[in-house]
Amino acid sequence: MKKIILAIAILITLSSNAQKINFGIKAGLNISMLTGSKDQIMSSTNGFFAGALLEFKILEKIALQPELLFSQQGAKFESKNLTSSTTMKTDYLIVPIMVKYYLKRGLFLEAGPQAGFLISAKQDVENRITNTSTSENIKDATKDFDMAANVGIGYDIIDKVVTQIRYCIGITNTSTLENADIKNGVFQLSVGYKF
Repeated sequence: MKKIILAIAILITLSSNAQKINFGIKAGLNISMLTGSKDQIMSSTNGFFAGALLEFKILEKIALQPELLFSQQGAKFESKNLTSSTTMKTDYLIVPIMVKYYLKRGLFLEAGPQAGFLISAKQDVENRITNTSTSENIKDATKDFDMAANVGIGYDIIDKVVTQIRYCIGITNTSTLENADIKNGVFQLSVGYKF
């Protein structure tokens, strides 16, 4: 709680010194993976994300952009003998805080930390031998908090419309299971509108 209050205080201080403040919305495609599973063949799964952003222009070429987004993540797993397939689906409320550096008009690089708060987690298992499918809530096996580091590039197509490509690198273990070290990795493509 103290960290959240400190983060809010920092944002208020920065916003009071900001040259320009923009409110915006954004949405896009997630291509997500999980790393750390050694006994299964893993592939990516698709989802979407959407939410709101604030852009504080601190200096001519530097801006701070905190965001609040709903994000669908997960991965697909195949057992090594290919007898079963599992799709893991996790929903997060994520809070990236990005520092943006404008290289030239419209084009920027960005980097920053991201906090993720788990909303739901489930897995769908398809057994190819018995030709049956099951769905299971796995929230108890998934940690409530996830920390990531983000890097990306974007372009303001016009003054109000922005496109971004971002990669979210999971830092913390998302599994509560013993001897498991599972981390998120999410590639994001988005379009946003700044009011």
